[in-house]
Amino acid sequence: MSTEPPAPVSRATLAAYRATVVDVVIDSEWVDEATARRRIGGDLFVVTAWNPGDERPPAAENRRRNAELFDLIAERGWKCWAAVGSSGEADDRASGPLWFEEGFVVAGMTVQDALELGRAFRQVAIFQLCADHRRMWFCFEDQERGGRGKNPEVRAT
Repeated sequence: MSTEPPAPVSRATLAAYRATVVDVVIDSEWVDEATARRRIGGDLFVVTAWNPGDERPPAAENRRRNAELFDLIAERGWKCWAAVGSSGEADDRASGPLWFEEGFVVAGMTVQDALELGRAFRQVAIFQLCADHRRMWFCFEDQERGGRGKNPEVRAT
């Protein structure tokens, strides 16, 4: 883990973050973000250790980092569910999304807790899933539009 911020990301990467589709495993069933919010209730946070900034480590490294993240979540006693953030678009060469990142939807934490985890794993942003919208919080000051929890981007969902 490192708290060194990732290099500022490209506009294309920020656009991909904004368009992320979140799916969650609840009771062995994949559900969309809105269904997860209804079933779990309360504010939820989407966190991952995959692909810090514009870096693209191998899947084995991403999974190792996510295992570290899971251990931190468990140590702090927060409840979490496996999640995947993706482009949601099918790739012409395969039936899966163009890109995806494994992560977790977490209940019981605060915005500051989620940002702390994001910074620990050099993430550009984390998502907060509220009753009827999603907020994207930037983890570091040098990223576009705010940082350290200021000026979240809000998207109705």
